[in-house]
Amino acid sequence: MTPDRIAETNLAVIMGRISAYTGEMVKFDDLLKHEKSPYYNLKASVSPLDFEKGTVKLPTEVPSIPGKA
Repeated sequence: MTPDRIAETNLAVIMGRISAYTGEMVKFDDLLKHEKSPYYNLKASVSPLDFEKGTVKLPTEVPSIPGKA
């Protein structure tokens, strides 16, 4: 695999996550080219350093139950 292909694959995974969280269709151009898109130049709200400091509060994980919303 070439570095470009690896980057595109990673971007596709990120697009899928954003789409799953928002329920909206997300396109490559929304993340890379359209400056007015809410997803353009998106950054995580926490940094790796925040995790190292231990200042990140993670939500309690609740497993989903099949057949219930």
